Amino acid sequence: MGMIKLFYLAILVIVVFFIYSCSNSSNSVSSFNFDYVSYRILIPLYSYPSDPVYSPEYNKLLNFRYPTKVDIILNPDNGPGQSVDANFSMIIQQLKSKGYFLLGYIPTNYSNRNIDDVKRDVDKYENFYEVFDGYFFDEVSNDIQTLSYYSSIYNYVKLKNKAVYFNPGTVVPGDFYSICDKVVVAEVDLQSFYRDYSNYVVNPKDCFLIYGVGNSQFYQCLSFLKDIGAKCFYIIDEDPPSWFKVSPYLNIIF
Repeated sequence: MGMIKLFYLAILVIVVFFIYSCSNSSNSVSSFNFDYVSYRILIPLYSYPSDPVYSPEYNKLLNFRYPTKVDIILNPDNGPGQSVDANFSMIIQQLKSKGYFLLGYIPTNYSNRNIDDVKRDVDKYENFYEVFDGYFFDEVSNDIQTLSYYSSIYNYVKLKNKAVYFNPGTVVPGDFYSICDKVVVAEVDLQSFYRDYSNYVVNPKDCFLIYGVGNSQFYQCLSFLKDIGAKCFYIIDEDPPSWFKVSPYLNIIF
């Protein structure tokens, strides 16, 4: 009889230990008290979807549990390219059917690119793929003298009732917020992020792309984003980032 009691006592200890371990493992995330309803993840994914090296990255997104919380930037050929790409067309339809918010990549060369060419890229995306929710304009100047250039882009895209995301990779004058839906105000490594943004006042339209974040640094980075009030971000381990892979932290955040 004593042996039976010891057996059940051992089982009870194991169960209690298991429950305690599970609660501790979840505390690292729940202790951040993040407002998971109102924030978004912005993922640049510039790899080719049928490349055997990178096609698993797209499969990760197709199997992700919370696609409606994620904006994905796709880049067929440094922009839309000159014609429809069947492989991109397929993955775009698959991602769209999952509920992702899709953005087409368009470079602006810091306002030096001919604005008519920029607008033609918008039209190509519209004609080639039809289902993009908006456009991610890269290499954006944060010089106030370029405001009219980017205002023209914003107005053109809004005629099509699509979203406008700008990526200067650094802070912008306040006037820029009136001509975009989101703006990437930091595309930096982790240490630069800590150094340069500790006193930054976040605008609701701000997004942060943070790279070079190791496993042991992830939760501290997430806590820092929470403390400054960030609502749109992406954390990745690569340094420098290729933007060809999905962050290993994507499933940890949710």
